[in-house]
Amino acid sequence: MRTYDGLTNQAGRTPHPSGHPFSEIILYLPLYIHLSIHLRSQSPVLSMLYSATLCTFARATIWPPTCSFVSNASNIYLPSSNVLPMQLSFHFISQSNTLNVHKSFRSSTISLALSLSLSLFLSSSLLVRLLLLFLHPLHPPPLSSTMLQMGDVLPCFSAVFLLLLLGTRSATGASLLTVFLYVFLMMFRFPPVPTYQAGRVLRPRAPSGGVSVVASRGGTHDAPENTVAAIREASRNGATGVQLDLSFTADGVPVLMHDETVDRTTNGSGPVNKLQIVQLRRLDAAAHHRLKDKFSAEKVPTLQEAVEECIKHQLTIFFDVKGQPDKSASVLHQMYKKFPALYNSSVVSSFEPKVIYKMRQTDPNVVTALIHRPWRLSHFADATPRSLSVWGQIWLEFLDVLLDWAHHHILWKLCGVSAVLIQKDFISVDYVQYWAERGVEVVGWTVNTAVEKDFYQNLLKIGYITDSLLEDCDPQY
Repeated sequence: MRTYDGLTNQAGRTPHPSGHPFSEIILYLPLYIHLSIHLRSQSPVLSMLYSATLCTFARATIWPPTCSFVSNASNIYLPSSNVLPMQLSFHFISQSNTLNVHKSFRSSTISLALSLSLSLFLSSSLLVRLLLLFLHPLHPPPLSSTMLQMGDVLPCFSAVFLLLLLGTRSATGASLLTVFLYVFLMMFRFPPVPTYQAGRVLRPRAPSGGVSVVASRGGTHDAPENTVAAIREASRNGATGVQLDLSFTADGVPVLMHDETVDRTTNGSGPVNKLQIVQLRRLDAAAHHRLKDKFSAEKVPTLQEAVEECIKHQLTIFFDVKGQPDKSASVLHQMYKKFPALYNSSVVSSFEPKVIYKMRQTDPNVVTALIHRPWRLSHFADATPRSLSVWGQIWLEFLDVLLDWAHHHILWKLCGVSAVLIQKDFISVDYVQYWAERGVEVVGWTVNTAVEKDFYQNLLKIGYITDSLLEDCDPQY
């Protein structure tokens, strides 16, 4: 039995500094940070795996498989000088305290093998990129063509890795879990449609230098919303497109309706999904509109009627899907097959990522967009809290933070969207630039004053959705 500075080590080797529960993290983090900077890797996966390999190798060689140490008196000890400098820590050990550290060499070897295998597997994609560069020296492939290219996902997965590292206190475990999440994202994500196709849909006025002006629900201020008359008025007033809300009747017919009920916009009452198409056809869609005398007896149109009218007037369609991912994706897919022009003149948008994901899964050639309003889960559109209890509101706001983070780092990439539709109060020059760097268009809603429209057209130079093309008006939620 050997003694190191009064410290008894039954294994005869330098003891593992496990008196501190985060000693492995102290070793791991500098390696990860160093490799991230030194290798200038665009992916955290390589850095984490190489660091995990070094860490696991250190555990298997420098630290003993099994050791225990006991002090004869209450003292402060320093590990001997052959321990890595970053492992130095003070250990206060009482006379009755015995610390048994059990390290399985077999477990370390398996972890090392896994780390090395994953490192080699992921590194092989770098060879693929080098091969592509060699084959096409004048036209190198885009960065996104390689598996390891993650762009802004680097800080995202670094944050995930740190959380896992703190939770598991295992460098190898945290690395493998992070790699699993990354591979899951890469395997199940959809690439966006070609840029030229998205450009035709989202920037139809690009050749003339203008921005897209989309009439919300056909222009709720200028005509009864979600009607054929509104589509005609939008075209007459100079809109490049219309945003239409998809809903379903009790007998499964797709129609245009924003609310869950028909009460606000028609002379009827009750949920849309409880009414048959025959019943819905009897209602006056202009009953409560300020211009009801001009648009008397306007009917609730079916989806096909609205699509045909938009194609007739060469308007871009922003389909706003509220829910029912499977049914909505199936109906829209049939509409795209019936009217192929929609592939270059429409976009499917929704607040719900599962709707967009299902649409891309059903038809990957469709241009899609995620709609987002920060604090949507915790506050209504007029900023009033959704929950009456303090803790309930705090919980909803916490979920809002997670949703906002997911929208800006994960969901857009998973769904492969070409645009994000953001509430106007959260849009700035920097925000537009953030998405432009990721190849995603920004469309603001709902822009209803001349000052705001001038800001979007001349400074931001992005498209916007408005309730009126004729005059200033209050937003309709």
